[in-house]
Order: sequence, then C-alpha cells, then structure tokens
Amino acid sequence: MNLKLRVAIDGAQSTGKTTLWQQLREHYGSYLQFIPEASREIAPGFGIASATDWSVLLANPLRLQAFFEAEEQWLVRQECPDRFVTDSSLYLIQAYRRVFNLPVNETLLESTRYDLLLYCTLVSPPSEDGFRFLGRREQIDATYRNIVGGWCKPAFIELPSEARLQSAIRLIDIALTETKA
Repeated sequence: MNLKLRVAIDGAQSTGKTTLWQQLREHYGSYLQFIPEASREIAPGFGIASATDWSVLLANPLRLQAFFEAEEQWLVRQECPDRFVTDSSLYLIQAYRRVFNLPVNETLLESTRYDLLLYCTLVSPPSEDGFRFLGRREQIDATYRNIVGGWCKPAFIELPSEARLQSAIRLIDIALTETKA
C-alpha cells in the first residue's frame, strides 16, 4: 500500500492558488500536510511586506537570484512528508527564474516529483491580495507551461475557474483512493 501523495497548486501570481490552498486545508484538516507558499514565507527576510516592495527586488538580479535560491531551499525542506499539498511548486519557481532571465535550477527540475499538479489558470481581473506584483503574468503562465511540458511527469490538470474547489477535491480524493489500493 502506497500512501504517498505529493500535490502542488500552481499558476501565475494572483490566480487564486492561496485561496484554493486554504479551502483545501479547511476541507482535509490534518489528513494531509499543508505547506504554505515559499515566497510568502521568505519574503520578509528580503524586505517584502506588500506588492509595492517587489519592484526593488525585481530590479536587482543578484538579490532576486538569492531570493529564488532561498525559496527553493525552504520548499525542499518542507516537502518531506509523504502526503502534502503545497501552495506553489518548485516548477513554478523555475518559471519565475526564466522569466527574470536567471538560470533555471536543472538539478531541481530533474529531482522534483509531484503526483498531481493542480493548475489555476489566469483569471481576469487578477485576484489581488496586496502581496503580489501583477506584471508578467502571461509570460510566467506560458513559461511555466513550457517547463512542465518538458520536465513534469505527474498528472497536470488545469482546474476550471468555476467549481475549482470541487474539482480539486474530486481529483485529490481519486488520487488518495488510488494510493490506498
């Protein structure tokens, strides 16, 4: 019996990932481990408290590289449990790297494995939360799709904008049933 299930909720910024993550956490409770978005966890250490703070970081390639590296290290440390749902994957960090002309971490791409990628498509207007910058969303979306197409082995599923929570629950429940078989 394989009880592992590694789920990532992905999408460009302000597509509703964190909202979905919170809803799933409420639904599943302690049955699954829930890992918050790495970016939100490490941002304060880089002077980012709100959407207006991002411009300074994005304008400094060396500091931005350090940010992505810290994000990756934090997320790798968190992704130890056998069953988890993470708000954003290591694949998504690589898309941001590429969009901001920084080297992609191919070692991470080679070793990263999720069983299920739940993708939140671009929404208009964006889901503004006061934390995220809104620029380059289309470019990040396209870059992410390119990366996942080349490196990703698990099920990649675009969630519908309508009934997103119900779709995610159904997919996770199916995956949980399959891991118990």
